[in-house]
Amino acid sequence: MELLKRAKLEFRQILWALAGFSFVINLLMLTMPLYMLQIYDRILPSRSVDTLTFLSMIAATALIVLGLLEVVRMIIAARAAARMEAILGAKTLVTTISQGRATQGDIQPMRDLATVRTLVSSRAIFALLDLPFAPLFIGILYFLHPHLFWLTLGGAVVLAIVAVLNQATGANMGKIAAEKSTAAMGAAQSYARNSETMFAMGMVENGTAIWGRANADALIAQDQAGLKGAIFTGISRTLRTGLQIAILGYGAFLVLQGEMSAGMIFAASIISGRGLQPIDQVIGGWRQYVSTWAAWQRLQEVLLKSPEKPERTKMPEAKGKILAEGLIVIAPGSTPDNAQLKRVTFSLRPGDSLGIVGPSGAGKSTLARVLVGALQPQGGTVRLDGAELANWDMADLGKEIGYLSQEVELLPGTVAQNIARLSLKGNAKLVLDAAQKANVHEMILKLPNGYDTLLGPGGFSLSGGQRQRIALARAFYGNPKLMILDEPNANLDEEGDAALARALAEAKKNGATVILVTQRPQILNGVDKVLRLHAGAVDFFGTRQEFATKLGALRQKAAEMRAAMQRSEAPRPANPSTQSSARAK
Repeated sequence: MELLKRAKLEFRQILWALAGFSFVINLLMLTMPLYMLQIYDRILPSRSVDTLTFLSMIAATALIVLGLLEVVRMIIAARAAARMEAILGAKTLVTTISQGRATQGDIQPMRDLATVRTLVSSRAIFALLDLPFAPLFIGILYFLHPHLFWLTLGGAVVLAIVAVLNQATGANMGKIAAEKSTAAMGAAQSYARNSETMFAMGMVENGTAIWGRANADALIAQDQAGLKGAIFTGISRTLRTGLQIAILGYGAFLVLQGEMSAGMIFAASIISGRGLQPIDQVIGGWRQYVSTWAAWQRLQEVLLKSPEKPERTKMPEAKGKILAEGLIVIAPGSTPDNAQLKRVTFSLRPGDSLGIVGPSGAGKSTLARVLVGALQPQGGTVRLDGAELANWDMADLGKEIGYLSQEVELLPGTVAQNIARLSLKGNAKLVLDAAQKANVHEMILKLPNGYDTLLGPGGFSLSGGQRQRIALARAFYGNPKLMILDEPNANLDEEGDAALARALAEAKKNGATVILVTQRPQILNGVDKVLRLHAGAVDFFGTRQEFATKLGALRQKAAEMRAAMQRSEAPRPANPSTQSSARAK
């Protein structure tokens, strides 16, 4: 995937720049121990004020440069994080929307990208960048005294062992905790989306109990992982502090033996502390590093499964001819025998209208999703004006399709923005035209701010029927040549039904190909053809009149069968000859 390669390449380049800044910053960190060494070993014995003044000016300049480089390094890291999100953000969002769990509100790829960005823009990344320079500080101790070098090196090895043990014991626990937390959050999101049903049917308490158990499991797992991390962090801090004390004590012994000067004691303590600090910080932030690495791995996997779509040749304006050939859709974990669609084939000419009917679970909504390109079939093709949907540019195809899904959702924004399909340059004339075609103009004018009424979080709340009618206007926006409406009258009253009938008549008048998925037979009065699905297969495809004739024949046959059954179950009168024989006996 080109975007992912580009993001990695740019991030590596920025990491090299950050590493360069880290190198200079770590060198400047030697300012304090060197200054202290000169104070104790030269200035105090010589009592030279001029030397003190000169050295202080050099140290102050070095510290100012150090501060400026720290600021620049933090700015570069923050902008690197922002750059990564700028490159991958749009693709991640599109991938999140298109993945199977998006309808459940699962935005895990977006969370993973945010996790990576947070680490890159935080100071935690600097501990990793400073870690390679730890050997530099430890090596300097050799020139002060070899014993101090070996003492510090031994402490660094022990800290490294602590880090390895931290990873070995905490990685799996952290992964389990993250999975349990994600599951609990998913349950909470599902309950929030179905709040009306939850309250209406008294399910809140039960749902809260289920979420509570899932969340408790997540908290327990997090607590266990946190406990392990806290133990190892405590061990690390104790070792590092104890090592610095040991260096001070052993340094004093070496001074008493005449092998070191007094200034070297404090310089060695500061240098050893600086050498061990990155190791200590990495151990303390290990959980964050592990969770960020896991998030990056998940994000890469998701993006790699969503390959780049090549640029498509712009197609001419659609006319509305539809051809579905051998469509096969198999749900994940299912078998071909239980396919949702089984070799569905039909065709429509421009301006035709089709009603798709069938019992619940027959595959009607699945077929609608395939026809608009929202679901990719495992077999077969859908062609619009002879070209497969996959060969259309996604944006161009969207302009040619008006789609009303079974689950109507309006998006955060104004009514006008929703009708204009969130277009940043929404055409007011087209918005009004779509609303009038959907016969929803008068209803919108009655809203608090008309077309500028804000919907979504903190905005105006619409009824189910109002949402469906505005969504219908959205389907009409831009005069699409193919309209696919899934249960368009599910939430409509009589007035809404009448408005829908007029809207469909208007669409046919404008030459649009209209496909209706419905359970209500009365809406079929306005269609030309009917397709009936049963268990995912086409049971009937023909004109509305042929369907009515077949339906009438089936009903008559069913009535005859019921009448025959009633006759067979009715009690039969006794035979007169049998009764006479019985009396004679």
